[in-house]
This record gives sequence, C-alpha cells and structure tokens, in this order.
Amino acid sequence: MKNIRKKATFLGTVLLMLVVSACAVNDQNITAAEKSDSQASVSQLKKAPEKIIVKNTYEGQMVVGWVERVSVGDLSYKPKAKIDSGATTSSINADIIRTFETDGKEFVVFRVDFEEDGGEHVIEAPITRWVRIKRKGGDDEYIRRPVIEMTFCIGNKKIKEEVNLADRGQFIYPVLIGRNVLDGRMLIDSSKTFTKTPSCSN
Repeated sequence: MKNIRKKATFLGTVLLMLVVSACAVNDQNITAAEKSDSQASVSQLKKAPEKIIVKNTYEGQMVVGWVERVSVGDLSYKPKAKIDSGATTSSINADIIRTFETDGKEFVVFRVDFEEDGGEHVIEAPITRWVRIKRKGGDDEYIRRPVIEMTFCIGNKKIKEEVNLADRGQFIYPVLIGRNVLDGRMLIDSSKTFTKTPSCSN
C-alpha cells in the first residue's frame, strides 16, 4: 500500500512539473510574439511619411483688380471694365444698328459710344450665336442679343473670346469681363482697381 502511495505521489509530482514547464514555454512564445509586434510597430513609426505634392493650379495666372482699363478690338480708346467672375460671358455696351445675312452667315453692325473718349465707333462683325438677356429691373423680361468674337487686351494678355452686345447704358462700366475671359488666365484681387495698363503687342 505504501509503495502504491509513493508511486502516485511521484507521478503527481512529475505531471505537475510537466504542466509548469509547458506554461513557461508558452509564456516565452507569447513574449517573443509581443516583442516582434512591438518591433514591427516601432519600425512602422520610423518610416518617413509619404511626401504630399500639391499642384499649384494658379501658376502663371495674372492677378487683376475688380476694375481695369482694357483695350477692345482695334479701338485706340481703353474703356473701364468691371472684372466679374459671376458673369458667364463678357459683354460690351452696344447699340445695334442692323443685322444682315450674307452667304448664309449672319452679321451685325453696331455702335459703341464710350463717353469718356467723346466719339462713336461703328463696328461690323459676324454673329456666332444669340442669347437671351434679362432686363435690369424687369420681372421675367428678356431681350435677344447677338454674340460676337472680340479681342481684349488686359495687362499684357491678348484674348479673343465671345462677347454679347448688351445695352449697358444703365451700368457704371461699359465693358464687363466674365469667366470666359478669366478662366485659366486671371485671378481677381477684389481689394484693388486699375492695377494693369493694356500693353499687348500686335
């Protein structure tokens, strides 16, 4: 009986030692894994952040004030123009004299009168399209006006774009420069006026 008890005690002791040994090995494996994860995290932190490149989409664009002197077509006089990013198409104060058709193409004869230079100028040009313009102060009242192509000189930029021939007699500025001229070419500094002198070469 004593021998049986001794054997049982011995086996229990051996089993306990095996369990303790297995736990120790497992703890070592967990510690090694944690150490590996920690080293990986530190390695990731040490990596230099990716360089973010921001492209300057305004590079090369001219900055103008919200009112500038501009050259219009071949006219020697340089009227004041309001630079307005809220307007889709540029416009000029014009008095339509007549429209006519030649070889299936429409033309317009119109008069511009810049009061400051004291003279009227009559111009003939082909019509590219027609637009409906809302009357100032009118409720849902529109008028049909022709659109032509004209060359503007603002600063040292010479730009050929569409312009509608509008009745701007009630406005302060006879010329309105809209987004079709500005886009990709100019930025507006709303705190300034008359920052550029038209100086385009022929």
